[in-house]
Amino acid sequence: TAMILGYIIPFFIAIGNLKEENRTLIKFAALTALIGLYLAKDVWLKIPQMLSLS
Repeated sequence: TAMILGYIIPFFIAIGNLKEENRTLIKFAALTALIGLYLAKDVWLKIPQMLSLS
């Protein structure tokens, strides 16, 4: 879900706003990108720490 929220949804919102400039949707796309990137980086940090080395 983090990849969808961070990359795919903002991409389609930005593509949809090429013809008309709706600042509210651009801000929403930026917010979803930040949330998605935070979730993705959070998972990248937590999962390797959960693996047992022995």
